Amino acid sequence: MSRNNKAENYKSYIDFLVMDKSQAKPVIDVVDDVSSWNVGDKIFITLTDYDWRQVEEFTIEACSGCSTNQIQINKPPRFTHYGEIYKRVDMRAEVGPMTRNIHITSEVAESQTYGGHINLK
Repeated sequence: MSRNNKAENYKSYIDFLVMDKSQAKPVIDVVDDVSSWNVGDKIFITLTDYDWRQVEEFTIEACSGCSTNQIQINKPPRFTHYGEIYKRVDMRAEVGPMTRNIHITSEVAESQTYGGHINLK
């Protein structure tokens, strides 16, 4: 407001990013079968750059048209994650589940505080 209580002309604007559904909730292709991953599971996509802060977390959305190696994520990635092999160098980002985990515990024998052996079949 100016001194005489008249509104001054201010220019302001808001930028909107307009996108269709395929951009808002993209479907990503992965190498392996991910049909055992469930809607609502949390996943991560690793960086393909040098900045460790580019690892991103997503939630799996329902996708009726996805194949066994595709998942739909809840939002578009903020960063570029390469998905190809370039000049025989695998540049693809890793995609993995965060919702599932394995917890391994062991008993410690008296006076044995180091070493171990795990056999997974």
